Amino acid sequence: MNITQIIAIAATVATLTAGNVQAQEVPLIQIDTTGVDFANAASVDQLRSRVEHAAKRVCGVSRGQDLKEQMMARSCFATTVADAQSKIDRRVASRETNPSSNTLAINTK
Repeated sequence: MNITQIIAIAATVATLTAGNVQAQEVPLIQIDTTGVDFANAASVDQLRSRVEHAAKRVCGVSRGQDLKEQMMARSCFATTVADAQSKIDRRVASRETNPSSNTLAINTK
């Protein structure tokens, strides 16, 4: 994970209050895709892994929470990963080699 990714994740995590996903807050995860070869399955798998790791941190999965908070965190995680997957799939389908942006912006709601 490079410094750009760490800063983007830290900034997103900072928008959450006490690790809870609030209904009015919609954090955006920004993943740096510089160097990702969307025509290479291993490279795309590494990107997916980074997305899942960031989504777990931002959504608060695995923290000591009551049942309602756990359900909200899991819903946030599922939504985030699904949004990322559709964006990654579009880039893979186009075998993007010269993207207009080196960032993958992922919604958490």
